[in-house]
Amino acid sequence: MNHNQDVAYNSIKIISNIESYDKKSGSIVINGGIGCKKTINCETICAKDAFFNDVTISGAINNISFDNFSAETGTINNLNNQNINSNEIDAVTIKYDNLIPNSEDNNIGSEDEKVNIISNNLSADNAIIKSLIVEDITIDSFYFDELIPKHYNSQVGNEEYRINLFSNKINSNFGKFKEDLYSKIINGEKLNIHNDISLTNDYKNKKILTTNSEQSRIDINAEVINICNTHNNLKITDDGIKLSGLTILDHTILDMNKYSKKYIYPKESLIFLTGSRCHDIVLSTQSNEFDVQSVVRNGTYVKIVNLCKINVIINEFILNNNGNYYEFIFIQDKWICLNKGKSKSNNIITIVEEKPTCVCDTEDETIEESSYCQIDSDEQFSIGD
Repeated sequence: MNHNQDVAYNSIKIISNIESYDKKSGSIVINGGIGCKKTINCETICAKDAFFNDVTISGAINNISFDNFSAETGTINNLNNQNINSNEIDAVTIKYDNLIPNSEDNNIGSEDEKVNIISNNLSADNAIIKSLIVEDITIDSFYFDELIPKHYNSQVGNEEYRINLFSNKINSNFGKFKEDLYSKIINGEKLNIHNDISLTNDYKNKKILTTNSEQSRIDINAEVINICNTHNNLKITDDGIKLSGLTILDHTILDMNKYSKKYIYPKESLIFLTGSRCHDIVLSTQSNEFDVQSVVRNGTYVKIVNLCKINVIINEFILNNNGNYYEFIFIQDKWICLNKGKSKSNNIITIVEEKPTCVCDTEDETIEESSYCQIDSDEQFSIGD
């Protein structure tokens, strides 16, 4: 065979149908290369390296496997295949039904080159996300170091959908609890409660302190109530009320020189009378002059002390000056004098020469018709707050 001559044929047909499994098998075995100016049609091409200026694929591709695929320019209008294995693919847009990694450790993007993922549904067993902005998210469980709201009025849950919150510390500007709030210890600077409170169950399971805002009422129900400060103590037990310390009573001071009313309306249990005008007055059954509903309750105690220069008449009893006093208690809708009162009915004296009418303490003394109301002492009394 002459190996140095070119042979030209219009066509060569080889009828052998032996498959080629490597470079040394098949119907034609060629040691050198193949130069072809036109089309090659075949069922399968197996090559270690392939270089193409243009590649046109008209049918479906079931499988493409390659270690490296590169092209200076290229356009793929549509690519449908079952499996693509590639170390790297650069593409503007990829449309797919499923994007499945080879292993659980595969990534989309890297630490230096990150991507934006826009998804209708995102499911992950483990995710590290530095910033996440979503309109709606459903999560069974997630861990975080800080959960920062987007703005001041951001919220967790809403009026319809609420959560159970377990926290070691809660630092809040405001709080609103529609149902029960349970805590072993509550520490705070201020406690403002707009409506009712109920505090502490005792060993009988009774509330010790309750309030009623509609009735403006506070109830303390305890076997021992102890109120104390540095120098004083008030203790209430089943045995009685024990007060340790100085007793200070609020009081009313009436100047008889200026007081012209017939009735005294008691607002405190201690009343002092001052001045030098003899006056016939009555202890009213009302505590407020302008409120007929302010009837004094049964058991009310009033002590009236006369510091005037003369005697006065109170509830038809003569009250001597010089610090004498009467004690009254309101029982069965009337005032009862607890002292041995001296009635004015047996001691009325008419004073002539335009001098004031007065009832004086006569007891064992003879009163001259021209005298003023008796002054028992020259000592001057003064009182102040």
